[in-house]
Amino acid sequence: MIFQGIPERFPKLRLAFLEIGCTWLPYWLDRMDEHWEKRGKIETPLLKQRSSACVRQHPVYFSLEAEETLLAETFNYVGAGHLVYATDIPHWGTEFPENLHRVQSRKDFSDETKNKLLYENAKTLYQI
Repeated sequence: MIFQGIPERFPKLRLAFLEIGCTWLPYWLDRMDEHWEKRGKIETPLLKQRSSACVRQHPVYFSLEAEETLLAETFNYVGAGHLVYATDIPHWGTEFPENLHRVQSRKDFSDETKNKLLYENAKTLYQI
């Protein structure tokens, strides 16, 4: 999706990568940036900027899992405006509402960030 420049080609399209957590993002985007810089003209001709810049500048979202320990670092790298809280409902093994309380009680990011993660970003992602 990113290497094919989908967010750039369709700037109003909102993309969401769900059910996979988010703390892998800094590594993945950094690695994609390296590939784009070295071979982008050949392998990703439709992507006109670094992968990380593309994700940061377009409505691309990733779900977070409450127990991920590197959430604050991921927010700092990607931007808190790209992450949404995963309730895991309606799966039988959901940890809701305990996982919600875990996010709410975290001290490693601000109340403003929590509001984005728990409300504002999902509202923007799913708006009609």
